[in-house]
Amino acid sequence: MKHLSHFVRPGTRYLETVSYTGYENQLAFANPDGSIVVVVQNDLCEEMLVRLVIGNRMIVPTLPADSFNTFVVPKAVPAS
Repeated sequence: MKHLSHFVRPGTRYLETVSYTGYENQLAFANPDGSIVVVVQNDLCEEMLVRLVIGNRMIVPTLPADSFNTFVVPKAVPAS
């Protein structure tokens, strides 16, 4: 539960996620400060490479076997 309770703040909005591979073990939330929290489960008995696309950013982590993983993407700062 810490993956959610520690990173998902009061007033957060749930975000719909899309998987082009059919893998649906993921949740995403938009915190009031503009950060995005993504929680992904790897329920396989081996490591799994995933691609998370959030806006114009891509994160490509390798998830350990049988794990929950939390990624916090800070609010993008506009280029000046």
